[in-house]
Amino acid sequence: MCLDRSRTATELTDEVQRIFAQIGECWVKTRFDAKNIPVAFAQYKTQTSEEADEAMALLQGSPIFGRACRIERARAPRTVYVQRRDGMELHIPMPMHQLGLFGRVEHFWTPNETERALHNLPLGSFFRFALYQHCQDAVRALRNDEHHIYTLQHANRPVNIPNMGPIGPEVDPKAIYVGDLPLYINEQQLRYKFGYFGWIVNVEVRRLVRRRIAFAYIYFAEDWSATMALTDPSLITKWTSTYMLVPQYPYVAGEYLSRVEPKRVTPHNQYPGRTNYT
Repeated sequence: MCLDRSRTATELTDEVQRIFAQIGECWVKTRFDAKNIPVAFAQYKTQTSEEADEAMALLQGSPIFGRACRIERARAPRTVYVQRRDGMELHIPMPMHQLGLFGRVEHFWTPNETERALHNLPLGSFFRFALYQHCQDAVRALRNDEHHIYTLQHANRPVNIPNMGPIGPEVDPKAIYVGDLPLYINEQQLRYKFGYFGWIVNVEVRRLVRRRIAFAYIYFAEDWSATMALTDPSLITKWTSTYMLVPQYPYVAGEYLSRVEPKRVTPHNQYPGRTNYT
C-alpha cells in the first residue's frame, strides 16, 4: 500500500483505520515483510462487498502520513481445516459449533480420498468463515483444543471447493423432510434427535392415521444445520424395529410446501397396502 516504513505498526494501523472508517467499521492489521516494507490489510465488518467496493473507488491514493496509498484487493485466508487429534473420522457438528462461537461459517466441505492424497491432508473437513477476522480469532483461540487440530489454510495452498448444485428444482435450504416415521412420533422427540445439528425454529408433525404413518418438516435457523442433518450417517437410526429415519429436502412451490413421498425401508410384503403414499 506504499506505506511509510519509518512508522511503527501501531501508528500505521491507527491511521489506516481512521481513513477506512470513513466508509464503515473495519478491522485493520499491519505487517512488515522481509525487506521491512509495511503492508496493511483492512476488512469491513459487513458480509457484503459494497463497502470494500466503495473504499476501492473513493480512497484510492488517499494520503497516509504524506504518502499516497495504493489499494488492491487481498485474498485473505478465511478457511480452516479441522482434523481429530486421534486421527479418526471427523464428526462435523462439534467443530462447527466451536467455530461458530467466533462468527458465521458460510460453507463447509469434506475432501475425498483423491483430494486428500493430492494435498497430503489427514482425515478432516474444510470450514470457511464469512469474515477474515473471525477466522483468525477462531484459529488463535482453538490452537490448543483438546480434541481437534484447527489449521489455517493459506492462499498458496490449493483448496478445491466443490460445486454444490441444487437438489431439485426448488428447495428450502434450512428445512428437512423426515418421512417413514411411526404414528406416535411427537415434536419433542424430533427436537431431541435433530437439535444436535443446530437451533430448530419449528417442527411440523403430520400424521396419516388411516395409513398409520407420520412425516415431519423440521426448520433450522441455519442452512448448514439442515445440510449436516442430511449428510450425517448416524441418522440411519431405527426408531423401532420396523421404522427408520429417512431425511430428504422438502420441495417448495411458491409458499406451498408439497409432501414428498417417504421411502419405505421395511419389506413391502409385511405391509402390502402401504407401498404408495401419494
